[in-house]
Amino acid sequence: MTIATLVSLMWGVSVVGFLNPGIELNLALIPRATDQWWGIFTNAFVHQDILHLLANTAPLVVFLVLLQIKGNRVFFTAVPLCLVLSALPLWFFGRGGAHIGASGLVFALFGFLIANACFSRRATDFMIALAVALGYWGLIGGLLPRDPTISWDGHLAGMIGGIFASWWVSRQVAGARRQ
Repeated sequence: MTIATLVSLMWGVSVVGFLNPGIELNLALIPRATDQWWGIFTNAFVHQDILHLLANTAPLVVFLVLLQIKGNRVFFTAVPLCLVLSALPLWFFGRGGAHIGASGLVFALFGFLIANACFSRRATDFMIALAVALGYWGLIGGLLPRDPTISWDGHLAGMIGGIFASWWVSRQVAGARRQ
């Protein structure tokens, strides 16, 4: 899935949700709801309103472009892994209610790009991590429970999932280099 495809899908699903109120609840991640397990895969594609969508689109595109610098193999492994690993901890441990939006994925990619510098120890990855940390340091505040309408637990799950994804992908890349 390319960057344009991923972002277009997110916008398309969100716009359908804006035009059909209530559909976002069918695509939401609801922690521990076994009758709505698909929310693990769909929650990132639906948003509450246009401001929510815009707030997630900008950093998502930046992080995806920076991840693409690492090459297709890393990109096409990391994106689906971050998507799932940002949602699974939220499904198991998140607060009740419906969780929607790509912010979990945004935080996963944020965590991935920063942690990747530690795991890969490559100069390019350090430069990417530095740019991400300096440019998006304000995201760290989203990990704190300040507003009950914001899924800080989804942000935290995303960050943890992204760090784990970075560790796993770096091991796969290192293993491939040795062969």
